[in-house]
Amino acid sequence: LTSVNSHSLIDEVADCLFSASRDRVPLVRQQVLSTLGQLATRAEENVTYLRSQSLLPFLYSFLKDPERCVRDMAAKVLAHTGSRGELVLVEGVLQDGHAVTRAAAGYGLRFVGPKCIRTLLLALNDKDPHVCRAVGQSIEAIGVSNIINSLKDRSPEVRKSVLSSCHEILSIISLVPNSNSLSKTLHKLEKAIQQME
Repeated sequence: LTSVNSHSLIDEVADCLFSASRDRVPLVRQQVLSTLGQLATRAEENVTYLRSQSLLPFLYSFLKDPERCVRDMAAKVLAHTGSRGELVLVEGVLQDGHAVTRAAAGYGLRFVGPKCIRTLLLALNDKDPHVCRAVGQSIEAIGVSNIINSLKDRSPEVRKSVLSSCHEILSIISLVPNSNSLSKTLHKLEKAIQQME
């Protein structure tokens, strides 16, 4: 294919995917988001529809989809789009006005990994228990050992900040429904950070 023909084909595929994203079937929407994420990675900002400035707001809008599988896929794709997607998730979990969106963004941060631990700990202060649950599950999914390995390369100030957040959260954790597992994880994290000092 010539360059003009391949761009035309990509435009047609993107148009078809964007149209299919409005399908009533959740699994169709989920697969559309996954495919758009894969195409955007391959396009490397060279295709207008798949550039971050166009795609990220589009993906973000699916964090409030009525179906969890669609929200989860949108969050996962955002996490895998690099630093811009990470920033969108961080802002979403901390600032969005809708609890469903904050919870989905919190879920997505597990794919960003341990470097977002301070954001996740801060998000545990959310007033909505669904957000706290999603964020807590992300912390558990990342794992204490991964968080500690990440903190080894960070400044003492960052480690102290994480430790302080752990103390704060542990003092109010009883307010979070089904928080025994999270409490154990935070106690392990707290102890491991103290041993680093």
